[in-house]
Amino acid sequence: EEGRSNASEEELWHAKKIKDAIIHPDTGVEIFAPFRWSAFVPLNIPLVIGMLGSTTWVGISFWQWMNQSYNVMVNYANRNASNNLTTTQIGQAYAGAVLSSCAVALGLGKAQTMVPPGRFGTFLKLSIPFFAASTAGSLNVLLMRWNECNEGVIIKTAEGEELGRSQAAGRKALLETTLTRTVLPAPILLVPPFAMRMFDRSSWATKYPRIRTPLHLTVITGSLWAALPLAIGLFDQTSKIKTDQLEPQYQNIKDSKGRKLEYVFFNKGL
Repeated sequence: EEGRSNASEEELWHAKKIKDAIIHPDTGVEIFAPFRWSAFVPLNIPLVIGMLGSTTWVGISFWQWMNQSYNVMVNYANRNASNNLTTTQIGQAYAGAVLSSCAVALGLGKAQTMVPPGRFGTFLKLSIPFFAASTAGSLNVLLMRWNECNEGVIIKTAEGEELGRSQAAGRKALLETTLTRTVLPAPILLVPPFAMRMFDRSSWATKYPRIRTPLHLTVITGSLWAALPLAIGLFDQTSKIKTDQLEPQYQNIKDSKGRKLEYVFFNKGL
């Protein structure tokens, strides 16, 4: 019969998951494949290897620039698209995000040379890439999506009816997204250095030196696979906020049946 599908419920849910991963919820436009979260793991493997293996300021700068440039594009592609950004605004946000992120990474890299010897010093040295990437990633998303705080984001009822724009919802969207960027680098940049240090101090390092590189790649890939759902799953993409936390004009808003709304919903972005 026309208009009906023979697909099972499981197949329909699978199709919905694919659609949600590909189509931007605000624009209805397909997200460019390299900037979807499904591409995050394979595209980040060379970036993580580069960042963990860089020791000179030139190498650190280059890989941080590459990493933060990719982050800018991912942040832009998966933003809340309630507001349009001009080319100038995108360029300014990109320059600010990359320059500040690289400055943080280089500054912490310089601090690494001043860490005192000892067990605690070793821990600090191995942790610095995480702190650099975490701080830089947070700055990146803040600068790329700051207009959500200034202009607000579109809020809706549970039925999808648009109510207007809210700066309070925009601030919550940006806060939650920034927290995911703080958590995301933790397994990626903390696990491999400590795991490889344990390997290097074991008898396996002298018995099987050839397995070090494939082992390192395996640990990095596994850390990426673990980190992504952990960080992205912290908050739902469709977030909600209590109406009493919104601007005055939304404090006593009611639904179509005349009942006061307790929550409104918005696209947090990813």
